[in-house]
Amino acid sequence: MAKRITSYGLNMSENREFERVELRLARAGGDLWPALEAAQYTRVINHDKPASEQERLTLEAFLSNFSSYTESWERTAPEDHAAALKTLDHWLDQLKQAGLFVHWGAIACAMMGSGGEPSVLPMAILNIGRDGSEQAVLRIPRNVFLPAPGPESRGGDE
Repeated sequence: MAKRITSYGLNMSENREFERVELRLARAGGDLWPALEAAQYTRVINHDKPASEQERLTLEAFLSNFSSYTESWERTAPEDHAAALKTLDHWLDQLKQAGLFVHWGAIACAMMGSGGEPSVLPMAILNIGRDGSEQAVLRIPRNVFLPAPGPESRGGDE
């Protein structure tokens, strides 16, 4: 199962080394296909604090659908992927109407294995905020090491 890290802003100490990660604006559900693939391993979801209850509900619906599709992507028949992407289209439109935009990227991260040896896995990064520009930039700590998934980190728990 994927490890999901959610925050209202990546508050990172200035004394650490960071890597600049450029994220692309998701205009349609199909744009998120690579993020869905990478998110099966690990994902970071950063979002602005919702300004209203309706915004919160829309954000939660999008994230719930994204996480659900991520967890079932490999078991889903390829012909059913189109329906999932169409549903994400709908929620991207709903977010846009609320003034929120999804930027995404996929990077390689190091994860500590059970034997203590690191392995490199894809990591999806989603940033949901009020910036509708074509690209967004996040600063991610270099040499990201995450704990090996265990019972306490399974599923989409926040």
